[in-house]
Amino acid sequence: MRTGAEFRESRNDGRQVWAGGEKINDVSTHPATHAVVDALAEWYDAHKNPAWKDQLLNKAGEPKGLVIPKSSDDLWDLHQSLRDWAVRNAGNITHTPVEAHCILLSIRDCVHAGGNKERIAAVDAYRDKMQREGRLATVPFAPPQTDRFRPPHERITPKVVKETDGGVVVSGALGLGTSIAYVDDIICTPTTPPITTPERAVWFA
Repeated sequence: MRTGAEFRESRNDGRQVWAGGEKINDVSTHPATHAVVDALAEWYDAHKNPAWKDQLLNKAGEPKGLVIPKSSDDLWDLHQSLRDWAVRNAGNITHTPVEAHCILLSIRDCVHAGGNKERIAAVDAYRDKMQREGRLATVPFAPPQTDRFRPPHERITPKVVKETDGGVVVSGALGLGTSIAYVDDIICTPTTPPITTPERAVWFA
């Protein structure tokens, strides 16, 4: 897993972030955003801090929050790692890579249940990368404000608009992605509104 310094440096990657009409060129140094980057960097460094070993690492030395739970003890470890870190700041900085990993586990279960070997391999490779690198991701889940009073089939939530030999072309929008200015990846899922047409049943990062 990367260090806090590596995480902080990697946020200066040309991402487009605006706040109050001002373009923020580097979220890791701007007064409005650097405190969140610093708090997230602490999470990475804590995994190499002996004082946090029991709370964040399992017996194999892996992050408790980024492994696939296989027993009730594993689930308890996951719970404890989330709780122990969140109470440090009264729950104000909760969106570490662990939260996205928990959501990805549910997506993984759905894909595995579908039985498509290619999709299973893809989601497993992505989850393994998330665990190995400690990738920070978010999952936007709400329809845009413009869709509030539209019926579900008319909303502009993501949908496949074209299929090509290289993959699919998706168009649409979602909102309310926690920590979206700071993440590595955005995971799109068809959680809301209800899936009304096949082209809206799309999952991607």
